[in-house]
Amino acid sequence: MAERKRTAKKKTARKTNTPKRSPRDHKGNERSLLGKCLRLLCICFLIALIALSAVYYFSSFETRNQLHAAAINMINPMRHANWMPKPVAALFNTLYDHIPSSEGLIVDGGELGRGDNPILAGIPQTRKSVRILQNTSYVNLFDEKERQSLCIIYRIGQPTESANNTRSDQALKDPRVHNLNASDMHSNEWLPQPIALPSALSEAFGSKGHNEAMLLSNCAPLTQDFVGRVWQPLNHMVAINYPQRFGEIWIYSGPVYDTNRSKLASGLQIPNALYLIAFDITDSGGLRAIAFLVPTQGYDGRPLSDYLTSIKKIEQVTGLRFLPEIGYDAKDVLESWVSPTLW
Repeated sequence: MAERKRTAKKKTARKTNTPKRSPRDHKGNERSLLGKCLRLLCICFLIALIALSAVYYFSSFETRNQLHAAAINMINPMRHANWMPKPVAALFNTLYDHIPSSEGLIVDGGELGRGDNPILAGIPQTRKSVRILQNTSYVNLFDEKERQSLCIIYRIGQPTESANNTRSDQALKDPRVHNLNASDMHSNEWLPQPIALPSALSEAFGSKGHNEAMLLSNCAPLTQDFVGRVWQPLNHMVAINYPQRFGEIWIYSGPVYDTNRSKLASGLQIPNALYLIAFDITDSGGLRAIAFLVPTQGYDGRPLSDYLTSIKKIEQVTGLRFLPEIGYDAKDVLESWVSPTLW
C-alpha cells in the first residue's frame, strides 16, 4: 500500500514539474511558422522573377512576344474578376499596361489630338440630315426627323469642376429641340435614359456636364435593367477608368436600330443596340481604338469582352463613317481591327 502511494506521488510530481504551454505560446509559434513561410515564398518569388528577367533579356524577339502573350493571358482574368478588390485590380491593370504588346493595334496618328476639339479626325459622315448640337461637354449629331441622336462625341481628360453646383436627376427638355418631350420616351419599361452618362461627364466637366447629360437630346428609350447591368459598367470602365490610366480618351456612342425597328406610341424608335468607340492617342503619337456593340436584350451575365467588335461593323449597322480625315490605309486597318481583350 505504501509503495502504491509513493508511485502515485512520483507520478503527481512529474505532472506538476512539466511546464504548461499557454495559448500565447501556441500563437507565437504559429506566427513564427507563418513568417518563415512568407519569407520562403518571397525568396522563391524573387528567384523566379530574376530567372524570368534573365530569360526575357537574352531571348529572341519571337520568344519575348510569347512571354508577353503568356503574361496577358495570366493577368487578364484577374483584372476583370468581379470578386477582385479594386486596389488589387488596379495593380493588375498597371502590370498589364506595362506589357509592350498590351496596347494592341496602333496606326499613325499624325497631328491628331492637338487643341481642345472633342471631335477626332473630322465629324462622322452620314447620308441623313443631322443637326450638330454643341454643348460644353459633348457634341451631339442629332437627327431632327427621327428626334433622336445618331452619335454623341466627347473627350474625357483631367477632371474639372464647374461653378454651377445644381444637378438634375430628371431628364431635361432641350430648348433647341422643341418637339421632344420626356413623355415621348415613357412606355411600360422604357424610360428616357442618357447615352453619355452623367457620371462620366461630371467626372470631367463637373455639374455642367452632369446636367448636359440629362438633356433629352442625349437620351434614348431604354430599360433601367439594361442601363444598370450593362451600359453603366461599360461606360464606367471606358469613360472613367481609361482616362485615369491613359490620359485623354475620345468617346463616340449612340443607338443602333434594326431594319424591323420597334416604335413607341409617340413614334420614337426603340434601339436594339448601343455602340461605343474609344480612341486613344499613345505617348508616341499613335492612334488606337476599341469598339463595343451592346444589344439591349439578351445581355444576362455576359462579360463586357463579349461585346467587342470592329468600327467597320458599327459603320455597317449605323450608316456612319468615322474618322473621315485619316488616310485610307491607316483608317481601313484601324476600322477592321477587333481588340482581342479589354484595355
